[in-house]
Amino acid sequence: MAEITAADVKKLRELTDAPMMACKKALVDADGDFEKAADLVRERTGAKMDARAAERTASEGAVFGHVADGVGALLQLSCETDFVAKGERFQDLGARLAEHVATTDPADADALLASDIDGQSVQALLSEVQAVTGEKLEVAAFTRRTGSVETYLHTPTPGAPAKVGVLVALDTDVDGEAVEKLKRDLTMHIAAMKPLVVREDEVDGALLDKEREFARKEAEEQGKPAEIIERIVDGKVKKVYTEWVLLNQPFVKDDKQSVAQVVDAAGTSAGGEITVSGFTRLQVG
Repeated sequence: MAEITAADVKKLRELTDAPMMACKKALVDADGDFEKAADLVRERTGAKMDARAAERTASEGAVFGHVADGVGALLQLSCETDFVAKGERFQDLGARLAEHVATTDPADADALLASDIDGQSVQALLSEVQAVTGEKLEVAAFTRRTGSVETYLHTPTPGAPAKVGVLVALDTDVDGEAVEKLKRDLTMHIAAMKPLVVREDEVDGALLDKEREFARKEAEEQGKPAEIIERIVDGKVKKVYTEWVLLNQPFVKDDKQSVAQVVDAAGTSAGGEITVSGFTRLQVG
C-alpha cells in the first residue's frame, strides 16, 4: 500500500474542495494514485450529494443571459443559499449553461441535461459543482429567442447575483441606436412592470373570464344596476389589459406614453417597422 501523506490529502482537498476525510479515503482506495483518487472523490461526493439534494429545496440562485449573432438565451440556475449563488464556480457554470442554450437550442430540460459541453454532460457538470458546494443545484428555467435580441440582468446591489433577468426579441429589418435603445428600454421596463404577454390577443381567455366573473359578482353584491355592472366589467377588462399586456402598459420611463407608442416612435426614428415578437422574464424566488 502506498504511503498517504498529509500533503497529499491537502492537495486533493484543494483541487476538489471535498471534505478532508473523503479525500484521505479516496487516496487510500486509489493506492496513492492522485488522478484516480480525484475521480473517486468526484464520483462519491457527487453521488452522495445527489441523494441528499433530492430532499432539499433550491430557492436561491441567479439568472444568466447570453446574446450573440442574433440569438439570445436566458437561464435561471437555482441553489440553496445566496452565498453559493455569489461563488465563482456557480457563476461560471451559469454563464456556460446560458451560452450553451443559445448555441444548441435544447428542446426541453431533459435534452439540456443530457447534452454535452466539452465532452461532459450538463447533468455531470451540475453534479460536480453540487459536490463541491454541498448544495442542491438545478436548472429552474431557460429560454432562447432569435431576431434583434437583448438581455437585461438586474442585481439588487453591485456585485450581487442577478435575481431578475429579461430577454426581449424584436422583428425588424432596421438597426442603429434607436433600435438598441428601444431594446434596452424594453428589457428594463419588463423587469420592473412584469407584463405577462406582448399583445391583447395573447391573454389567456379563461383567466380573463374569471376576472369578468369576479367583477360582475362583486358589483351585484354591491347592488349596482345592470347597466352599471356591464360598465364595471368592461372597466375591469380594460384594467387587466393595461396591467398584463406589454404594449398596453404605460411606459415606465414616461407614463404619458404606452409601450406601443414608444415602439412606434423608435421605428419612425430608425426608418422602418419594429414588432415585439416576444419576451421572457425570469425571477429568483
